[in-house]
Order: sequence, then C-alpha cells, then structure tokens
Amino acid sequence: MSSNVTYQIENPKPAGMNAFRALLLTDVVDSTQLSEGLGDSAMGDVWSRHDRVARDLLHVWRGREIDKTDGMLLLFDAATDATSYALAYHSALAALPVPMK
Repeated sequence: MSSNVTYQIENPKPAGMNAFRALLLTDVVDSTQLSEGLGDSAMGDVWSRHDRVARDLLHVWRGREIDKTDGMLLLFDAATDATSYALAYHSALAALPVPMK
C-alpha cells in the first residue's frame, strides 16, 4: 500500500453516542505494472483474492465498503478499528500467492 490515511469525520447522532467515524483509503502499489507483468487473466485472479481478503477483514474490524476501484474506500465506527484493519490488510496482502503492497 502506498498510503493508508485515517480521517475522522463528524456524523450527526443522538447525544451520548459516538459522533465520529474513520475513513480508510487503500491503494495497491504498482498495480498497473503488476498487471502488465502477469497478464489480464492472472491479474483477474489476483484481484479476486485481494477483494476476498479485504472484504473478509471488514467483518472482523466492523468496517463497511463505500466504494471500490483499484483501491477501496472503507468506513469504520472507530479509528482503532480502521488502524487494526489496515495492519491486518497489509499483512494479508503480503501473504497472498502473488504478494501485494
């Protein structure tokens, strides 16, 4: 990943409830070069594995997918969940059959 940045945004909620959320944006480093080296078919398999890992971790860290292109925009109820997700995501990508950063 080239950068994982966590932002706090205000979310109007009733008094006494957490009014902050955390956004996380992922981006796979050099995905274009990886795709050119592997070819479209193999890269399709790589993206499928990436997406499965990324989405499975969302359930563990109580996150929600907002948008997906070659990266993902994710929303978490707490910055600690977003941070824990980012660490687990980075480790999971490194462990894939075709490691990603």
